[in-house]
Amino acid sequence: HTLLHGKVMIKASRLIRSGAIGDVLGAEMKFLGTQDDSMASNQSHWSHKLLGGRLGEMIPHPVYAVQSVLQDELSVDTIVAEKRGKYPWMRYDEMKVLLRGRNKGWADIYVSFNASRPVITMDVYGTQKILKIDMINQVLVELGERSLSKMDSGRDLLDQSRVLFLSTVKNAIEYLGAKRMESSLRNLYTSFMESVASGGDPPVTPKMAFETVRVAEEICNRI
Repeated sequence: HTLLHGKVMIKASRLIRSGAIGDVLGAEMKFLGTQDDSMASNQSHWSHKLLGGRLGEMIPHPVYAVQSVLQDELSVDTIVAEKRGKYPWMRYDEMKVLLRGRNKGWADIYVSFNASRPVITMDVYGTQKILKIDMINQVLVELGERSLSKMDSGRDLLDQSRVLFLSTVKNAIEYLGAKRMESSLRNLYTSFMESVASGGDPPVTPKMAFETVRVAEEICNRI
């Protein structure tokens, strides 16, 4: 569950749980890889022996991410899988999944291993705000209410540009010298130790883990 412990997901989760974005209506997640992905491009990689192959290896990550946003048990609604790439050992390399929360809300997941660049993003739609979360670049943009007027368009562009500029500078200083996933893993371990010391719930509860596996397994069985 490492994606949940990056700084942007921690901040986004706090905003969602505090009610700052209003009621959550739904979420859209993109989890894209390129054709030279180290697992997909290697015919001998162990991931191809899993249920669902390379798709089965990665699908738990977007599942637990949208699960944390909807804060609900998920049901699998629709799955569409296609073959678009060049590797014959991958039965499918494109997939769209529509998930629904038990009580309310929906989530759309798009997976590809034919993209021009790696992408892990999620847009969360609330009744008061939209959150745009970039989990690779660790950038979070909050989009509040606005009209279609020229004044609002100009103000909106300036606000988004400011957030992107400040995040770029800060992340360049903070992450360029760090190893991949170092910050997320550090936050995960710290949260786990704090939960042990306080006697509270761990950052990933057994129920959360079970639900992730249940949904991921159903998706793989239906591909």
